[in-house]
Amino acid sequence: MPNIEIAKRKKSQARPKTVGVKTITTDQGEKSRVYTVSNNSLNLGQDLLYAFRKSVEKARDENLKLFGTRSGK
Repeated sequence: MPNIEIAKRKKSQARPKTVGVKTITTDQGEKSRVYTVSNNSLNLGQDLLYAFRKSVEKARDENLKLFGTRSGK
């Protein structure tokens, strides 16, 4: 019988220090989180990618609640 190894899922990366999180209130009174990226960052590409991935993750979670699938189809 072959050995079967189960890979552990990688934990999400910690938020870089040059990426900020602000909570804002919209005109309708809803609270929303906004990720801000410092343009003076040495790792600007990685910071933008982190903020983009967080936005996509949030959109997929919302699709799951509304449509029952993460893709929204």
